[in-house]
Amino acid sequence: MKFELELHNNNPTVSSLNIAAVFDREHSHVMTSITNIGEIISHDDIVASTYTDTRGKSQPLILLNERAALIAMPFIGGEKSKEGQVALVDAYLAYRNAKNPTFQPPLIGLKSDEAQASMLVAQIINQDLRLPESGRLLTFQRALEPLKLTHILPNYGVDQSATYTKGSSQPTHAATYLLKEHGIKLSAVAFNKLCIAAGILETKERPSTKTPGKMKLYKSITEMGLKYGKNLTTQKNQRETSPHWFDHLFGELIDLIME
Repeated sequence: MKFELELHNNNPTVSSLNIAAVFDREHSHVMTSITNIGEIISHDDIVASTYTDTRGKSQPLILLNERAALIAMPFIGGEKSKEGQVALVDAYLAYRNAKNPTFQPPLIGLKSDEAQASMLVAQIINQDLRLPESGRLLTFQRALEPLKLTHILPNYGVDQSATYTKGSSQPTHAATYLLKEHGIKLSAVAFNKLCIAAGILETKERPSTKTPGKMKLYKSITEMGLKYGKNLTTQKNQRETSPHWFDHLFGELIDLIME
């Protein structure tokens, strides 16, 4: 089992045609499978393209980036999805090593292909949710726990703003609490709208776990906003976050969004 990566705008991708060949499936069925999970794959992660078939006719195909391919694998590979995920990880690692021979993958030290695949998926989740150090560490721990490899991870992560260098986590609270503490007569809903307008916060979506085809909305602190707070995964669903704001920077944040 081997994937052949294709460059699109200088970024490595895997095609639906290649996936069909690897799993010995009809290409049209693979295209349908990818289309059916469109609600959980960002449009930025896939590209509609074409290829020329044996009759010389142009046919549609889909190019998937690393994130989209790893998400799609369980829905396409069936009983071979785990094997396919490992092969896909190997293909991307080989590409990176070929592009930069001195590249040391962040998965160095892991002994099994399954462990490397688990860690790569955890990295993608962390990037998508923009989790703080403690949240990223927890995601990696959950990925490696079934493989009994959590001993290779640090014991704790430090959550702090970029301007804080004392080496310990800073206290954070939800907006409702901090607005009250600062005596600011502003509702949490109004506060969120101001943060969105300032580029500090954004609304994201995830598939509903109870209603197929339905999307749930949640708030996430943007890269720009991570100076002022952190995204915590919620108890009800680990695929969505709830913003918490650094206590000592909340006054500065209020001044920024009220300008």
